[in-house]
Amino acid sequence: MTLPSSGPISISQISAITHATNLGDSTNRFLAGGRTNMGSFLGKPNPGGFDFNSPPYAVNTWYTFICPAYKYFYVVVNGAGGGGGGGDNHNIYGLGNSGYNGGPGSASYFNFPGYEAHGYGGAGGGGSADFATAPGGGADATGGYATLQTGVAGNGGAAGAPQQGGHWGGYGGAGGQAAANFTFRETPYYPPWGSTISVLIGRGGDAAPQNAGPGGNGRVYGNWS
Repeated sequence: MTLPSSGPISISQISAITHATNLGDSTNRFLAGGRTNMGSFLGKPNPGGFDFNSPPYAVNTWYTFICPAYKYFYVVVNGAGGGGGGGDNHNIYGLGNSGYNGGPGSASYFNFPGYEAHGYGGAGGGGSADFATAPGGGADATGGYATLQTGVAGNGGAAGAPQQGGHWGGYGGAGGQAAANFTFRETPYYPPWGSTISVLIGRGGDAAPQNAGPGGNGRVYGNWS
């Protein structure tokens, strides 16, 4: 929701965004960039977005940004996928041992004061599991305030071929996802303007030996208007 970029605007239009009727209110001043003349509100809030993905951002590393003025704020938190499992690894005498399991993916995070959302990583693929898919990661959020889905996010790693023997590995599980829509001062949880938002990108699970694939990294992205 954006105010008109030209022409007259009213305090009622401004308060529909800020829920404050006094131009000198701190929320109104934040929206107008510290000023209180009516012209300073034209075209506000400025729409924008964010995308914490790897690359270019590092996995398992906290990043922060200051919450801008908005009316609507949308976020998606994707957990990382698990690594693929390896196939059979028989020795030269034909004595068998199963392939190694892939590593689990790790969680992605989105936090602001009073709220946390997580997309959890998928399980690693099983060794010698013949293309079975490991369980996907889940998701949660403070007060349950998000759409939570299992196994729809970071891709699970590919199954590994047998080094010797006939059994392939299993696929890694996909990460979980939490997606939330916030409306300023109207939904149960919403990022306060000027507050610090923290995000972390989950790391994809390690691939097992024997040509398995690693899990896809997580991602945290969204937009505001």
